[in-house]
Amino acid sequence: MATCEAYATAIRGTSLADRRGMDPDSIVDVAIIGGGPAGLSAALLLGRCRRRVVVFDGGHHRNDESGAVHGFLTRDGVPPAALREIARNELRRYGAVHVEDRRVTDLARDRDGFVVTPDGGDHVRARRVLLATGLVDVHPPIAGAEALHGRLVLPCPYCDAWEKRDLPLAVYSHADDRGARYALLLAQWSSDLVFYPGRPAELSSEVREVLAARSITVDERPVERVDEAGGALELTLADGARR
Repeated sequence: MATCEAYATAIRGTSLADRRGMDPDSIVDVAIIGGGPAGLSAALLLGRCRRRVVVFDGGHHRNDESGAVHGFLTRDGVPPAALREIARNELRRYGAVHVEDRRVTDLARDRDGFVVTPDGGDHVRARRVLLATGLVDVHPPIAGAEALHGRLVLPCPYCDAWEKRDLPLAVYSHADDRGARYALLLAQWSSDLVFYPGRPAELSSEVREVLAARSITVDERPVERVDEAGGALELTLADGARR
């Protein structure tokens, strides 16, 4: 017995449109904008519910620069592109689910739902639209940080810290207790930590004591650039020093 409210919400309006005498091939039930794990997972469930689904994948994914996906049961260590390909292969058994490798450029309402226009000029009509575009990482204002993102500049310890365990780590974060607590979190993986707040840090005395007890150095000199040096990260500070 299906009692899931989310399921009912996802398909609401289908019978109404059909009662209007609409050609069943002229409109999809759900257009999903975003072809990452979230969008593909939604497409899988909707396909199993016998819904007509189209997924639009613009080709840029947040983890494109990462070497592997971690913390995903049965797929720990798989490259991001391989994970998406596995997902697409699983979707192929559901004939009413289609993936379009195109970026959506316009989304508008019409009387029956939505008109989704991808690059290329044509459009798809959909009763419902699911936005699964994910997040965008905001890179720190440090020269070289964006180019090394996903390899040596890493935003998520749960994704990558295991592979960097017991190595010297530099933590660049907020110049207050939030940043310090992030540095303390990373102490789970390394005992060789330097916290770079980028300016004089406004830390509570309690947090400073905890940092000192964990032997975490606070270096308030601004970080001007980062470079790869022998497979490691080299920091150039505002006074010219390199770490």
